[in-house]
Amino acid sequence: MQNDSRTFLITVIERCQEAHINPPFFEIMSDRGRTAWSSTVTVQGLKFSARYWYDGHYVYNAVEDVAELALKQLSI
Repeated sequence: MQNDSRTFLITVIERCQEAHINPPFFEIMSDRGRTAWSSTVTVQGLKFSARYWYDGHYVYNAVEDVAELALKQLSI
């Protein structure tokens, strides 16, 4: 599904461009201002949530997690 050199984030953005749909909208959130962070992405009105919460140093992993989820669940 994914070329090893590309991230899920880049892949979902490219797939949306290829499908001529609006780009994905990512949001990053914390657990009430604490050190746990997660992410959501909205694509074509469908909102997906990352599966896990991450330490602040690894917040990008939350974005990758939710981008991977969106790619697996959408046909783009």
